[in-house]
Amino acid sequence: INITAPDGWSKADTSIRGYRTILMMSEQEGPSDMFKENINVLAETIGTMNMDSYWDLTVKNMEKMLTNYKLKEVKEITVDGEAAKSLDYTHEMQGYKIDVNAVVVIKGGKAYVITSSIEGGKMEKWRKDIDKTVASFHVD
Repeated sequence: INITAPDGWSKADTSIRGYRTILMMSEQEGPSDMFKENINVLAETIGTMNMDSYWDLTVKNMEKMLTNYKLKEVKEITVDGEAAKSLDYTHEMQGYKIDVNAVVVIKGGKAYVITSSIEGGKMEKWRKDIDKTVASFHVD
């Protein structure tokens, strides 16, 4: 997996609960900034599951697991030459309102989920960086 982090962000390639994960995190914007914006990529083997089945399962899980989940927008996009879906939503975690963009790409029997978590109300500030990072995503 290749993906370029926004300028000034840290990037780590790791494994979380057995899934390959890439974590990217913003720098603290100042002493009052208590939330570090982040983008992560999770790779999950799904075999022959198609986009619609994986998407439905993913959205149902978010609706169940996330506090105050609210869907904002779903779009069909292209990432790394593949049809992909992009979902904007909000939820709350540990007292923070979070704006999220999640992109699902299925390629070679794997689902790649690129999730951008942004402090509530700041998505438009970071949208160009998120779009540029998603556009840089490539599977060898």
